[in-house]
Amino acid sequence: MTLNDIVTELLSLPTQQEQESIPTIYAREPWSPSSEALVARGSLHGGLPPEAANRAMVRFIEVAGAVAILKNTYSEFAESGLYAELCLTLINRVRALVQNRDPYGYKNVDAGRGNR
Repeated sequence: MTLNDIVTELLSLPTQQEQESIPTIYAREPWSPSSEALVARGSLHGGLPPEAANRAMVRFIEVAGAVAILKNTYSEFAESGLYAELCLTLINRVRALVQNRDPYGYKNVDAGRGNR
């Protein structure tokens, strides 16, 4: 599975936290639409799930965060089959969050304009 595959299926993925874990996207670096990726329940206490660690993946973003970032553009792009463009948008926004050392900054993102 690739990041692009996950973005294609994004709205059908679980987003709810359960006890001490939350659905999270993990991917191999460098991030691109073709990066190997998976969705697994990430611990709220940190660390990687074994399936991500065994594949040398890093935490990309929580599924709910990806949905929040893309919420204003997803339908329009998906209707046109522009999943690679959606994936690149998500990658760029996640990189910005990482650069700002603000992994939960997506909660404050106006995804339609990309402003914070």
